[in-house]
Amino acid sequence: MVFKNGSRYDGEFKNDKRNGCGIYSYPPNISSYDYYVGQFVNDRFDGIGKIKWKDGSEYTGTFKEGRCEGQGTFKFANGSSKAGVWEKGELRGSNLSCNR
Repeated sequence: MVFKNGSRYDGEFKNDKRNGCGIYSYPPNISSYDYYVGQFVNDRFDGIGKIKWKDGSEYTGTFKEGRCEGQGTFKFANGSSKAGVWEKGELRGSNLSCNR
């Protein structure tokens, strides 16, 4: 499915919503995100997945209701990384956020 803003979704649907596994690609110059690949529930990132930003950084782990939630690893564009438990998009015990 290609959206009016230029984003694209390739994956499973249920009841006219993204559900199951898929890839959501963001259009150039609209978002800081490049793509998300993983599980969806009711049109939201939910389950195991990976999101990549256009600057080269990425988060791999669990998502809940569209946010990084649970175990996951954030990899910076320079190759360094931080792993741990995420709550509402924030890495517990740090100021690192995947809500960019």
